[in-house]
Amino acid sequence: MRVTSGKSRVRESRLPGSVRAKPNGRATRPSPLALAIGLLVDNATVTIENIHRNLTLGKPLTIAILDGAGEVVQPLTVATLAICIVFFPVVLLFGVARYLFIPLAATVVFCM
Repeated sequence: MRVTSGKSRVRESRLPGSVRAKPNGRATRPSPLALAIGLLVDNATVTIENIHRNLTLGKPLTIAILDGAGEVVQPLTVATLAICIVFFPVVLLFGVARYLFIPLAATVVFCM
């Protein structure tokens, strides 16, 4: 605890890991953003690999891009929706767990 003046005290809390409590009570976490970025990079890698596969089949570049992206758009959309649905039950939590996991779930869902 740190004393700023004789009358008021400001409590500075340090939570485990990379979580730092802000004065307004919110905690900032880089892990949900990293998780969402990792999932987006994975989707992009799958798309690029499928475009490359179409190029090795001898298709012209424009056709390979259109066919490659078109072949994976539905599976990637379903996978992304499944990830968002998995985080839905977090809203049913209560207590401390709710305050710890709601920011994670919200960040991942909004980033997707």
